[in-house]
Amino acid sequence: MQIEFSAFRDARRIHKSSLVEPFRHHRFASRNLRAFSLVELLVVMAIIALIASFSTSAMRSMFMGNAQQRALTGISSAMELARQTAIAGSTYTWVALAQGKNKIGGNSVTAVIFASKDGSLDDRTKIRLVDRVQVYDNVMISNTDPEPNVANQIPTPGISFDSVSFQPKLDELPTAMRGQSFDHMIMFTPTGEAVLDNLETSLAAIPLRQALQLTVTPAKGATPNAIERKSASVVWINGITGAVEVFQPAAS
Repeated sequence: MQIEFSAFRDARRIHKSSLVEPFRHHRFASRNLRAFSLVELLVVMAIIALIASFSTSAMRSMFMGNAQQRALTGISSAMELARQTAIAGSTYTWVALAQGKNKIGGNSVTAVIFASKDGSLDDRTKIRLVDRVQVYDNVMISNTDPEPNVANQIPTPGISFDSVSFQPKLDELPTAMRGQSFDHMIMFTPTGEAVLDNLETSLAAIPLRQALQLTVTPAKGATPNAIERKSASVVWINGITGAVEVFQPAAS
């Protein structure tokens, strides 16, 4: 009996030791852990700040590029739709563009497609809306010459858009846009030709040009900065066929 009790006591001692020893080791080991020094923390914070600045710059560039790309795609698509509508309906169509400001004071371009209801040119009150109104923020349209790396891509330099003041009387327009004055207008004839419209009442009075072009520049501020000006692109229209192309700065 004495031998059995002694064996039981030894077993308990071993079991207790096996439970306590890991915690004792962990307690002593934790004392050997070293905290970050102030210098190391400052280095880490500097690296994080540097990465954040690069990310912000990249996001800004991406946003600027996306706004311009959306405008280029939208305006060129509007012109192609206007051309197809003119040919299919044997009528006259217009793409009207207006430079303005958005709700937060930035630049914006409004694009609208109209079509003559009766196929005539002499009365621009008899028009209908072909597609919904599109607004492109943070871009500007202008007649300025593009950078050489864009100009050199253009097969035939086009005539810049004239400045007009057209206020369509159309109930289909959103209420906020009724009475909107449009600065630039391009007209497509029933045969698909593209001409600049200065509100003439006769096609014979409108000269046929070999090519037309419009510069689209990203601009978040009141005027484009140096970097934005270098990103200026051109919407180019063949005056004879009405075909539309977009020319952008070549990748460096």
